[in-house]
Amino acid sequence: MTTMQRRSEAVGLSLALRLALPLLILGAMASSAEADQRSDRRQVGHRVSRIHRETTSHAERLAAVSAMFVGRGYQISPLGEGPLGRVDADPIARFDRFDCVTYVEQVMALAWFGQLDAAIAELQHIRYAAGQIRYGARKHIMMAQWIPQNIAAGFVRDISSSVAGGPVSYAELQLGERDFVSPLGRKLKLSRADRPLGTHRLPIIPVDRLGGLIGRIPHGTIITSIRASRSGVPYRASHVGLVIDEGGKKVVRHAHRRRGRVVEQPLATFSREAQRWRRWPIVGFNLLAIAEHPPARPNRTKSSRSSR
Repeated sequence: MTTMQRRSEAVGLSLALRLALPLLILGAMASSAEADQRSDRRQVGHRVSRIHRETTSHAERLAAVSAMFVGRGYQISPLGEGPLGRVDADPIARFDRFDCVTYVEQVMALAWFGQLDAAIAELQHIRYAAGQIRYGARKHIMMAQWIPQNIAAGFVRDISSSVAGGPVSYAELQLGERDFVSPLGRKLKLSRADRPLGTHRLPIIPVDRLGGLIGRIPHGTIITSIRASRSGVPYRASHVGLVIDEGGKKVVRHAHRRRGRVVEQPLATFSREAQRWRRWPIVGFNLLAIAEHPPARPNRTKSSRSSR
């Protein structure tokens, strides 16, 4: 081999190493992240199992499970359809990162089931129509899908009127084909067959009334912020959290985008902050009570549900 050939070979090897090194580093980082998630899942499983052994009511479990994740990180849409997902290959469950909806969904499932596998299985029924893990079957839009479908399934019930103690206002969301071809609508990536077209109505407590009703809001209530209708925006629900009785005071636990983590704050503060939005005003709140037990299904064994 000539000197020129040796130099050429060395240059080629050096170039190959420079190209391969970033891929090797990314692969190692991905493997490390996956290992961390598996370890975290095991730890969550142990803690949830202990919570179910040491508590006697659904209310206690909601409080304990929701507190587990306070301080954990925020990530937009951290869950998906798993590695085989065609549109969103994020994991079907994870407990190190949350957005506001996945925080509520996973707390619901873990408060019902002390076995992690059973909780994750139930989570899919909360997130997807008929539990079908498919992007188009996911309950993407709160007012048009998540709330009405989960009421129909028996996971939650609307308590806005009972908390208000009288008449409530109604928010409407009208969805047509053009709403799904707007810039924001296209981001949903819903096929025509999966678009929830039509008019969707939801009872709400006006934003300026919530502060006077705090004492009437039950422990474990799901509170959803509803904003003013906007052209080209195929949704009005912008945020969701859990109301918890903590030491005799009402707090909201929720995954907070601007703060970058799951936070706990007084419900009174949450209510006041909601009135400050001007560019896209919050007009009211929908309130849902979580069922003490998930709806029965023929394919669920008795042993998979919490024994308490």
